[in-house]
Amino acid sequence: MVGSADVFIEGATILANHLRIPSFLVGIVILGLGTVSTRDSSICISSATRQP
Repeated sequence: MVGSADVFIEGATILANHLRIPSFLVGIVILGLGTVSTRDSSICISSATRQP
């Protein structure tokens, strides 16, 4: 798991550098994605896609 996290971070950093996005912003996004649970994400997506 630690190895795959390193590969993920390295890939995200390379992509950010290629797109000229600050690495700080990439870190904030990864941190945000890591702290949101799957249940919370599924509820948000379900609510956002629901037709009125």
